[in-house]
Amino acid sequence: MVLLRHEPPGCPPHFDWLIERPPPHPNDYSLITFRTELRVDEIKLGAPGIPGAPEADFLAERIADHRALYLDFEGQLTENRGAITQLAAGACQIIAETHDALWLLGIWTGAPAAPIEYHGARADLTANQDYWRFTLRSQA
Repeated sequence: MVLLRHEPPGCPPHFDWLIERPPPHPNDYSLITFRTELRVDEIKLGAPGIPGAPEADFLAERIADHRALYLDFEGQLTENRGAITQLAAGACQIIAETHDALWLLGIWTGAPAAPIEYHGARADLTANQDYWRFTLRSQA
């Protein structure tokens, strides 16, 4: 999995969280992709606002699957789509994936913590936007 900072022209930057499906996948568009307003690699469990809690949650917008080349790509995108910079990378294991749910274990490279469980479920589909709510739990 990787986290990219996407800077599209004329729009505020956002983050793209790309999650690799295990091979073999029937096409090159094998990365489950979510757009977020926050860095999912920096979410702290038990952070302020969630005193002593072993969980945290965030919303993300499901966007079209991306090609595997984005696991290693940085720089200018074609067709005036802006630029991307890789902010974080890590390993993950998809436990379950359905049309409206995703469960995976992940750990970001260099993170001192134990693997994190990411439980995602479709939250709302409005105005052609597909929002998911993710709940995080530590494996520690």
